[in-house]
Amino acid sequence: ILGHVRSLLRQRGKRSFVVLLSEIFPNKLAMMPQADVWVQIACPRLSVDWGHFFRKPLLSAFELTAALGDSEGDEKEDSVWGKGGVYPMDFYRQGSGPWTNYHEGNRGRKITA
Repeated sequence: ILGHVRSLLRQRGKRSFVVLLSEIFPNKLAMMPQADVWVQIACPRLSVDWGHFFRKPLLSAFELTAALGDSEGDEKEDSVWGKGGVYPMDFYRQGSGPWTNYHEGNRGRKITA
């Protein structure tokens, strides 16, 4: 998922940096004011349920993909939003987009130290 996020940001000419935290706290992210927006890949519900507590937007990987446009799906009827413009809560569903755990591009990952 991190690879998808970084690739999408690079394609769109957006600068980014990676921060690894044991837990995402509003005050911790506020210590890095150079960020215009945060994209978290821990759990999509963090952005939905707790995003309003953060000073800067806290997006999920899906929300970033929707905001910047999914280069693979923009022209298709079944683009990132799916049919009917529904906000999918499918993070753990098989066969969903690259913002999900079980997308084919996220299979076979190796743990690196």
